Amino acid sequence: MEELQNAPPQPLRQAKQERSKILVQSVREATLLLIDELGADAVTTVKIAGRAGISPGSLYRYYPNKQAIFTDIYQSELSRLDQRLISYASKDLTTESLECIIRTTLELTHNFYAELISLHSGFFISYYQNFDFTQRKSPEGQQSWRAVGNQWWVSVLKQNRHRLRVDDVEAAAIFLMDLTTGFFHRKIEMEPSALQEMIIIDQLEDVFLRYLLVD
Repeated sequence: MEELQNAPPQPLRQAKQERSKILVQSVREATLLLIDELGADAVTTVKIAGRAGISPGSLYRYYPNKQAIFTDIYQSELSRLDQRLISYASKDLTTESLECIIRTTLELTHNFYAELISLHSGFFISYYQNFDFTQRKSPEGQQSWRAVGNQWWVSVLKQNRHRLRVDDVEAAAIFLMDLTTGFFHRKIEMEPSALQEMIIIDQLEDVFLRYLLVD
């Protein structure tokens, strides 16, 4: 993925040794606790270091400021959420209805964005394009999540071709990906609080079903 403008500050280095990994994890956990207790604006690197039980100097070896810590937390959370998507994408869905697949897929996507924005809404809204999973490389590193998602939707639609009102499943898969991405990105930019409401899933599900299925 090309470097995006308005990219958030990055950690100075990656923890490689076990001792360093423990320090970094303690910083992440301390930051999340302080955000929950004080709110993100009141969190400082000094407070984070104190809660993590390390010196500010040790913290600054890895992070130039608290925004870089937020970036690191988001990258770690993305890896965890990636595994959730992989787990569902690898399931045998031949016994599930298309309606069920659509609902579960939309709920997974909704939860993905809702969980990220709940960590620190201001930070995520400012930098969400940098954490857009559709543009990121999939864990295998060969394709973007968008390309993987397109292929997955094609296979799902072919499996349910007898019920579809659309003929071109490749074009339909692209449309579904574009619709989902555009829908959630607009919510992030214009109505971020709506990501806490499940009604938006009902709305998007209705569009999917009307577009795909014969009445």
